[in-house]
Amino acid sequence: MAQQKQKSRAEIPEATKWHLEDIFSDNAQWELEFAQIEKRLGDGKRFEGHLADNADTLIACFEWMDDLSLRMGEVYSYARMRRDEDNRNAEYQALTDRAGALAVKVGSAASFVVPELLAMPEGRLSEFQTTSSKMGIYRHALDDILRKQEHILSSTEEKLLAEVGELAEAPGAIFSMANNADLKFPSIIDESGKTVELTKGNFIQFMESHERRTRKEAFDTLYHTYQKQTNTWAATLNSSVKSDVFFAKARHYSSALEASLDDDRVPLRVYDS
Repeated sequence: MAQQKQKSRAEIPEATKWHLEDIFSDNAQWELEFAQIEKRLGDGKRFEGHLADNADTLIACFEWMDDLSLRMGEVYSYARMRRDEDNRNAEYQALTDRAGALAVKVGSAASFVVPELLAMPEGRLSEFQTTSSKMGIYRHALDDILRKQEHILSSTEEKLLAEVGELAEAPGAIFSMANNADLKFPSIIDESGKTVELTKGNFIQFMESHERRTRKEAFDTLYHTYQKQTNTWAATLNSSVKSDVFFAKARHYSSALEASLDDDRVPLRVYDS
């Protein structure tokens, strides 16, 4: 009996695929938007050192950051989701890497903003919030920045941390490629007696089978395959933990756990309970 293999993307009906052309019609349009973001990076120079001048300047800076963030979101999403269609595709691996590098540049270009906000003369930010209705849009973001004031570094240090962001993402990228592109699972016998290629996509289907033998074979096959790469997974996780610890220490948190929870204002005691 012929083995039932996972279908290639070309064999999947168009109606069931996502439509990334709603983001960019093709790679050429993606390249144009990529170039536009690179051009806009330098616009931050006209705000640097002037955020305390008046509310209009501060708002214009926020709007510049919002525009970059929205554009960057589309550029990264398109590249990453194209790669997700087939993680072995070198073209979209390259686009995703470029998008990630550009995101680091965006973070670096805007790294002056938070330290400069915190260095404003006392009462200046409150004055801006009182005199400009547009400042209300950013009230929550500003409150969050002020809340984390003790963990914000100087402009130079913030720029440095932003620029090493791409290195910090390496463990996740390595795991993703190993897990989604390189790892292959053996075939199993399904409940009807057919030889079927096991994938992460159909694993749950087999785990819900009414046949215990099928459930056990799917479970054992999947996790024995992962077990063969134990050293690779351990080294990748170790690198990721070291990265988390580094950034937590750099920002004066007591632990990587505290740093991770702080973005969502979750106290350690809530996590521990």
